[in-house]
Amino acid sequence: MFDTESVAFLKNKISLGIILRLLMFQELSFTELSKALKKSKSTIHRNVQDLMKSGLIHISKEVKVRGSIKAKYYKISEDFINFLALKNEDSFSIIKNEIIDDIKLESYMNKIKTKIAIVKNPLEGLNNYVNNLHDKATLDNSQSIYNEIQNNIEPNISTMLLSRAQFKQLIEHIKEFYKNLKIITKEVKNNENTTEKPYIFSMFFFKIKEVLESI
Repeated sequence: MFDTESVAFLKNKISLGIILRLLMFQELSFTELSKALKKSKSTIHRNVQDLMKSGLIHISKEVKVRGSIKAKYYKISEDFINFLALKNEDSFSIIKNEIIDDIKLESYMNKIKTKIAIVKNPLEGLNNYVNNLHDKATLDNSQSIYNEIQNNIEPNISTMLLSRAQFKQLIEHIKEFYKNLKIITKEVKNNENTTEKPYIFSMFFFKIKEVLESI
């Protein structure tokens, strides 16, 4: 289980950036991480070490580049992948119906916070990207701006509010969807030549009424 101290590293933008790049590219060298984050190696060194100590990432291999110099490659740890994994029993269970001790509660809450962090960062990036294009938009370049958003990002964002009855019915369809999703990801993973994952898919729902009232 990943404790609060381990998950706290994800509050750091560089550490979270490392996690997101490794989730997207599966495996990167220290040099590739530096280039992907647009940060110097000295800047990201401490973050990489902290993530390794916390068990979130690990050295997957070392490749000789010249002489006795070896390039280290990093991957997300299997334990962290399993920690993040979507399973029906933890995605759709209601905590009040379970027997929960402090350790299970800690894991449950850390899983929620980690998934929020992983989704929040790309959404903030998307918002900044769209805002920058919006600032550049004129009557003359409207079509090109629209095309850039559609071609470069391919956003698909759906938002709606549901009644209790609609939500209960949706959950049953979602369970079936996740079964199909697991089949798709497994089959495609076995057939794809590339390990890169340039798309992010996220689904979340919660009782917004209670959240808004607690603010």
